[in-house]
Amino acid sequence: MIYDAIVIGTGGVGSAALYHLAGRGARVLGIDRYAPGHHRGSSHGQTHIIRQAYSEHADYVPLLKRAFELWSELEEGRSEPLYHETGILQVGPADGAVLPGVLASAAEHDLAVESLTAAEAADRFPGFVVPDALSAVFEEQAGYLWSRIACGHKSSWPAATGRSCASAARSSAGSHPATGWS
Repeated sequence: MIYDAIVIGTGGVGSAALYHLAGRGARVLGIDRYAPGHHRGSSHGQTHIIRQAYSEHADYVPLLKRAFELWSELEEGRSEPLYHETGILQVGPADGAVLPGVLASAAEHDLAVESLTAAEAADRFPGFVVPDALSAVFEEQAGYLWSRIACGHKSSWPAATGRSCASAARSSAGSHPATGWS
């Protein structure tokens, strides 16, 4: 078979690329070193934190806003949610790298975050002991994703959407078809 696109790595990002390429009518192949659901990649595990006020750089925020939209679309038609809004409390030095980065991203992209002193954070979140020398930022819209369910859900997309994708994984015995996209 001839493919329009081949995606190397079928974790969270790769499987999303496969889904969207197939949705545009492309014949796609996903290749991963391991079978779906393995624990060796960056998408392994049950859950992953998701937030918009990204401390690393404000340039990520538009991508994260779009990711929230796409996770919401992915939840449509499911009986249980993939995203759970819990908020996230980030604690650290006020002049460190994380909190100023979060506040800069929030300011540049008009995101709702709340700056808290150590005492305010401890009062609001009594399960945490926040040393007086630290500060905190709370982002209410942050939460977690059921990433294992989401990646598994992507395996059922072809039947639900009429999309077609082939998948292969390499084993110690050589290559073999993987479950999921077909």
